[in-house]
Amino acid sequence: MDHAPGQFQFLRPHGRGIIAEEHPFSIASSPAPDGQIRVTVKESGDFTSTIGRVESGDLATVHGPFGRFSHVFHPSNDLVFIAGGIGITPFMSMLRYMRDRRDTRRVLLVYANRTPADIVFRGELESMESGDFPTLKTIHILSEPTPDWVGHAGRLDLSSLEGFCGGFSGKTFFLCCPPTMTAGLIRGLRKAGVGLGRIHTDYFGL
Repeated sequence: MDHAPGQFQFLRPHGRGIIAEEHPFSIASSPAPDGQIRVTVKESGDFTSTIGRVESGDLATVHGPFGRFSHVFHPSNDLVFIAGGIGITPFMSMLRYMRDRRDTRRVLLVYANRTPADIVFRGELESMESGDFPTLKTIHILSEPTPDWVGHAGRLDLSSLEGFCGGFSGKTFFLCCPPTMTAGLIRGLRKAGVGLGRIHTDYFGL
């Protein structure tokens, strides 16, 4: 299945002991020549609590891909990715694709979580930062930091985002956060003069 980085699909597993419902999941993998599709699932309800029972060889219905939440559809040389929790998933697809394509453009990833334990892909993001493709800077911000946390703390809002970005001029923003956070950041960006053509969102709910 061909897909652009950042797109999503509907997945309906048919294994024993798994709720046979169709649910949307962002594709976490880079478009790859081997054709494999990878998703990252957060356990947060009846359906996702059974997903760990999937076994090799189980059948599933896959419907997709869908969406235009991708840097390839909205080109820019100065990208700001804003992720909240499991909203990191479509960004991993984009970043992995940029790494595979040896894309050197600048990307600022602002990743908001509650605690250090909630940070997904931390090791891989650190590895990307130390490499050359893309030119990535990751900023973590935690709303419930542990005593040993040495990074940014608090809730992500427009003021903190502006500080992380060094201003909004010339940047293109991609947001995949819980709905309340997304709505607040969009309102703030619009009031700050960022045009709708430079704000792209992927809404999700848990």
